[in-house]
Amino acid sequence: MILIIISGLILALDQLSKLYIQRNMSLRQPIDVIGDIFRITYVRNTGAAFSILADRTYILIAISIVAVALIIFFYRRLPKDERWMRVAMSFILGGALGNLIDRLSYGAVIDFLDFGWKNYRFATFNFADSFIDTGVIMIVVKVLFFGRRSQAGADGS
Repeated sequence: MILIIISGLILALDQLSKLYIQRNMSLRQPIDVIGDIFRITYVRNTGAAFSILADRTYILIAISIVAVALIIFFYRRLPKDERWMRVAMSFILGGALGNLIDRLSYGAVIDFLDFGWKNYRFATFNFADSFIDTGVIMIVVKVLFFGRRSQAGADGS
């Protein structure tokens, strides 16, 4: 149930924000929010992160479908008490579905969150990307700092 609720909310936030951007902005139109440090700039990315595999839409759609299937597969095998991992995977699923819908609908992902300083800009991204990154960071933190579930109680030690 956590998977459906969280990923559904993320998907809704992502798709509604992209719809708003498309309806109210022109391509490449920047709007300063915090000077030139944070802008809203409507772009379409035909690639993955940092435009990797640009114009390889079918490959990226296939990768996204496999990723969604793997997330669901592994999520279903998580113990119920692994809430941190369940939330992390829900974040990734919601984001992956948001970007997959864009690729299927437009052949590109709608990006608009634009950070930088003067001519030095970070890659423009969207809410789906943010949740995917957050979910991955959560998994890395869990694995690196908290390891796997303790087996001490299971083996009697």
